Amino acid sequence: MKHNQFWTALSSVLLMAASLMVAPQASAAGWRLTDLGAFAGGTSNARGLTPDGRVVGYSAEADGQPYPFLSNGGQIVKVGSGMGAPLVVNAQGQSAGALLGADGSMHVGLFVGQTSADLGSIDGGINQVNGINNSAQVVGYTILANYDERAFVASTSGMVNLGTLGGRFGRAVAVNASGVITGYSTTSMTNNLNRCFVSYGNGLVNIGSLATTGSCMPSAINDAGQIVGTAYNGTASHAFLYDGNQFHDLGTLGGKTSAANGINQLGQVVGQAQTINGDIRAFLYTAGQMTNLGSPRATGGASSAYSVNASGQAIGYYTVPGDSTRRPILFSNGTIIDINTLLPELTEVDGSVIYLNDAGQIAGTGKINGVRHAFLLTPVP
Repeated sequence: MKHNQFWTALSSVLLMAASLMVAPQASAAGWRLTDLGAFAGGTSNARGLTPDGRVVGYSAEADGQPYPFLSNGGQIVKVGSGMGAPLVVNAQGQSAGALLGADGSMHVGLFVGQTSADLGSIDGGINQVNGINNSAQVVGYTILANYDERAFVASTSGMVNLGTLGGRFGRAVAVNASGVITGYSTTSMTNNLNRCFVSYGNGLVNIGSLATTGSCMPSAINDAGQIVGTAYNGTASHAFLYDGNQFHDLGTLGGKTSAANGINQLGQVVGQAQTINGDIRAFLYTAGQMTNLGSPRATGGASSAYSVNASGQAIGYYTVPGDSTRRPILFSNGTIIDINTLLPELTEVDGSVIYLNDAGQIAGTGKINGVRHAFLLTPVP
């Protein structure tokens, strides 16, 4: 893949040229906005947030190509030794994502300080990175030339093809601090029924689903090994929690379907579920109870929660009828905060890629005074 193709495959929004910008800051009641700037005065994109408030992502330089960054002192600083696009980050600030390999194709890259480690690829396939833990184990999947997929785990020791559960497709979606990997795979060459799996770095273990028939797709795992996702329960697709021994159906908000997207270290789960009147609403599941987190709209549209921090705050989005645009929102202590309304200079925040840490900081990408940049929002007394 040529350099311009590499760039196009990652993003069509990073353009232009100038110099590294020092981050200006603005404040609103209860929040401080840090504009992280961009390389070459163009645009930048946030793709992760560390517990201590560092933002990872990618931006452009004068050659128009993407370069990885990690914010430091309120501005973005290039990491790695070449082109690349981090997609995930761990607590140490080590990030992983797409890296231009020596053969001109996209490999899995690990970006640490001024070093870019090429973790490889499976048979020259196209790689998607989904997770990284604090031991710099990176998980994801590779799309092969025949469009089959293989789950992988990669580190500086190399890439391991985890294979599938017997079918054509397998994806690793998350890894915890102990190196336990979860994902989903087909079990037969003749059907596309997905089952959930765990892996300890060598092969896959089928852990089943909510029902003996129907699909299972996990989305997250915490350090206790609890896994959440969506599975068919024999009647409809429901959010589930797998505790290491069995699956638990988390139910709905009175409607037919639900899906779990994230879990914190306390076992609190967030996602979206159908209400009795058919609306889709974000939920928080804790202590055996699913709570409707609501939406800025009383009825219509949808809301969803992606992740939940240690305080039970959740980050997500809402939509309005007739418009699929994902508008970012924070669910905090019974209130809903529309992130696009916090400060007049921050607009058009992308609600599909928004991040929250345990300190309540929010990272994302939006227009700041009309220019598309990565940003950090920090709560202040």
